[in-house]
Amino acid sequence: MGLIQSKTDETISSTTNGTSTNSRSIQRRKTLSWRHHGKFTLASPNHQVRRDILTFHQFSSLSEDIAVEILSYISEAPFEVQDDTVKSPLTHVLPMVNRQFYEMCKLDTLWLASLQRLTFRNPDLCKDAFKRLLKAGRTNPKWSVFYTEAIDKDDFMLANKVHNMDYFDKEEIYQLVSNIYDAVSCNKDHTTSNQDEHDPSLSSTSIDSARKMYFMVLKDVAYTTLPVFHMRCPTLQKDMYINITLFEPRYRMLIREAMEGRKSFEFHGRLLNKPRPRFLFAHTRILENGCSAFLVEILRCRMLEGGRARIMINPIKKVKLEGVFPRPSVNNGLHDARIKRFGG
Repeated sequence: MGLIQSKTDETISSTTNGTSTNSRSIQRRKTLSWRHHGKFTLASPNHQVRRDILTFHQFSSLSEDIAVEILSYISEAPFEVQDDTVKSPLTHVLPMVNRQFYEMCKLDTLWLASLQRLTFRNPDLCKDAFKRLLKAGRTNPKWSVFYTEAIDKDDFMLANKVHNMDYFDKEEIYQLVSNIYDAVSCNKDHTTSNQDEHDPSLSSTSIDSARKMYFMVLKDVAYTTLPVFHMRCPTLQKDMYINITLFEPRYRMLIREAMEGRKSFEFHGRLLNKPRPRFLFAHTRILENGCSAFLVEILRCRMLEGGRARIMINPIKKVKLEGVFPRPSVNNGLHDARIKRFGG
């Protein structure tokens, strides 16, 4: 696989007063170098080389395709495993080994493999991201605001698969992710056509690499945006059940969106099925970026006349609001906020 040799340089400086040595300082510096033959070796301070380290010196003789396939099993990307750190083997470890690995870590093969694993672990989270990517590209599914009757049949089938990807097995999800990448990365000129008038932010999006697509999907996986219920409540704590009556227009909209698609019996005060709807409870005096809030789960909901609702909530996690912004095209005061899914 190559030779990684660690050299130890010792600099010994001494000052002699008569026949005695007043001081001695030893400075040791380890450096890594790469050579394309031999074994993994480590030079000890007395320059005796160790030969008992496991090696894979045949790696350098493998073709690039096989080498990349091997690296794909250890090249996890940021947040691929639910963690609160952005450091990962694909971005902070493998590129530092040598120039060959550095170039390999730019390849679509490794990033696409990471995206496939991420989607398999979080299909419900990645689904919304794929829908947005398809809507921004040349695929306009039927549930898209850009849908037209002239939609390509293959693209519609792909969008329909995304909508039902929760029921796919591992191989089907991997194949679906590859097909999505092919759909949104090809015909980039067509990607931006007929979109500017609808959404300029989406029309400027072009997927020219699997790495870029990974981080665009990661925005939905690492972060989520939820509506905010703002009411000062200094005593609010985790796992403290609270009953609230929602009557303001903005919160009637909040509960209507949260309960959309639920079973009819769940609107009459019975315990909701899992997964339960969630929103953010901002309990501080001022609603602003960086303030703390609780991620709450709706346990029960009883709809009242005029769209009002009486709900029971459970604060499940304290979070920090990364961004607070008013709901666009709505003048009733409802705000949304972005929070981290992992790490809080």
